[in-house]
Amino acid sequence: MEEKKQSVAVLGSGFIGSHLLKSLAGKGDYKFKLLVHKNIPDWIKNFDISVFKGDVLDKSSLRRIIEKDDIVVNLTGQFTGSKKDFYDLNLKGARTITSVCSQKKAKKIIHISSIFIYGELGKRKKSFTEKDKPNPANEYS
Repeated sequence: MEEKKQSVAVLGSGFIGSHLLKSLAGKGDYKFKLLVHKNIPDWIKNFDISVFKGDVLDKSSLRRIIEKDDIVVNLTGQFTGSKKDFYDLNLKGARTITSVCSQKKAKKIIHISSIFIYGELGKRKKSFTEKDKPNPANEYS
């Protein structure tokens, strides 16, 4: 009898999401699912990843991809646009994700966000740490 693979739902197909999936797909005992907002990326056809079109602000979209015992990786983020755009995706989106994960009894949520809260990288000579004081560069941070 084949052992069931751990299901991982990745929300976000941008820079970090694409690199994460490219490096992990086909390795280990994981079944990957990806939520894309608009266009399905070309690179996806080279990997065994289930793709779902949807929006993290829409609970029904999330209910289609998130299942009981999933590991959910939130890589979504809005870094251009208005303050409302930032608020909607970054705050409301995170709330919607956690709500659906709770309803569906997801195993774990991994939320990956920006380091912009500490300021702009190009203006600093050393790496940021969790001990640094916030110095937001813009509304996104």
